Amino acid sequence: MANSGSERLKLHRRALALGGRTYTVLSPRSSSGFGFAMSSYPGAWHVVTDRAGAGLLGRLLWAMAFQRRERTIAVIDPGLMVPNPFDADPSVPIAILNEELGTLNRQAADDLQAQLPYSAAPAGTVVLQTRGLDAALAEGGQPERDGAPAVPDPPSEGETASGLVIISAPPPILRAWGVRVARLGLQFNENSDEAVLEWSGSAGEIQVLEDFEIRVVRAQEARERLFPDRPDEDLGDEERRRVWELTRGQ
Repeated sequence: MANSGSERLKLHRRALALGGRTYTVLSPRSSSGFGFAMSSYPGAWHVVTDRAGAGLLGRLLWAMAFQRRERTIAVIDPGLMVPNPFDADPSVPIAILNEELGTLNRQAADDLQAQLPYSAAPAGTVVLQTRGLDAALAEGGQPERDGAPAVPDPPSEGETASGLVIISAPPPILRAWGVRVARLGLQFNENSDEAVLEWSGSAGEIQVLEDFEIRVVRAQEARERLFPDRPDEDLGDEERRRVWELTRGQ
């Protein structure tokens, strides 16, 4: 399992042209061993991962709160995305933004999606310090403010693009999210831990499954059995239900 406890967060760095402007894009290495899935439930997007993934996501949220370079974003790209553990639908990448450094409009988001997975090697590596998150976790205090990933569903103009989920907030909210998400999985209730959060009129959920990897494999096996010719297509609601029921029966 990947280790999410390091206060030194190593990320690939790329300069990408998005919407007519140059953005600095930071991404965890695909070889890091982390895995994330996106699952769509009625009215909201869900990020699903394991305890290690929650630790990494918490550090990304925390680190982005302290970025100072304009138009810097963190992206959990396709190399770290896995089929969701419920019906094995494909997962979409995740972009994390500090609103004080600029936003992704529709064209910029579309351009980012079109360049994933990356076709060129990174320009370099950056190391982000997140020791402040460890101190906040050790203190055991409450986050500065309750908040949630601004992940509207359906997507609204200027905030998301089809095939890309954007988590965007100002620094105080990103820090609060970092603390809350990093704590997920410390105690499981029936194999699961989650944080339902909201911010700026939008809602989302981060869910940690104790047996995340096993459930991803089971969902893939169930989907292959029921729909062998459709591994990369979104299923209909009834089709998803059939996969879910078969997965639960394994």
